Formats: sequence, structure tokens, C-alpha cells
Amino acid sequence: FTVAFTFAFCPAGPASQMSAASQPRLQVPCHAPPHPGGAAGGVDDDTPSSRWRHPPSFYCPISQQCMHDPVVLSDGHTYERHYIQRWLENHDTSPVSGMRLEQKTMYPNHALRNAIEEYFQQVFSVHR
Repeated sequence: FTVAFTFAFCPAGPASQMSAASQPRLQVPCHAPPHPGGAAGGVDDDTPSSRWRHPPSFYCPISQQCMHDPVVLSDGHTYERHYIQRWLENHDTSPVSGMRLEQKTMYPNHALRNAIEEYFQQVFSVHR
């Protein structure tokens, strides 16, 4: 399936210098990671968009959508900030491992955020 992905680009400098609201937004098509058994539902879909897959590490394990504000928790996994905040309102466990989280502190994953930004800049430069 296809989801809309809004990625924040920061032309004026590092993302930490701009608020999320002030950063320009760009719509990017983003497809769910491929299912191990092939196309969803066992139906072969050979359209160009069905063959395009972004790196699996770009997807939030909760939402299965590409991340634009990735944060890492004490479990070592990275999540989209919005979805993990909602998860932590009702849970004290890791959504990935199920283990109890000793702390619920979120740290920005700048390396992954930069990798996602660089990747989509390359994708867009090829498709212009």
C-alpha cells in the first residue's frame, strides 16, 4: 500500500536550528516494506510503484511508515516520534521486544534523519 510521507528539508542549516513548524515540507510517496511472501494478498503487482522500496530502516516499526522525526529509546530501536509518544502514554514496554523500558526518554536519531534526507534528495534528483 502507499502512504503519504512528509519529509522536512532544512535549507537554512541543521534541523536543530529550526522548529519543525518552520521547516518546509515535501510530499514523498512511501511504500510499506515488502512482505516476505511477495505482493500483499498473493496478487502480483508489477507496476513501477510496487517495485520501488525504500530502505527498511526508514520505516517506523509501529506505523510501518517512513519516518521524518526518528527518535531512539533505551531499547535501542528507532521510532517516529509521534507514534512512540502515543505508545508510551499507555505502555512501559518496547513495541519491538516487549521488554519493560527502564526509562521513556527519547533521543533524536540525527544520523538516521540525515540518511533519510540524503536518500530522498538523491531520489528526487534522479526523477527531475
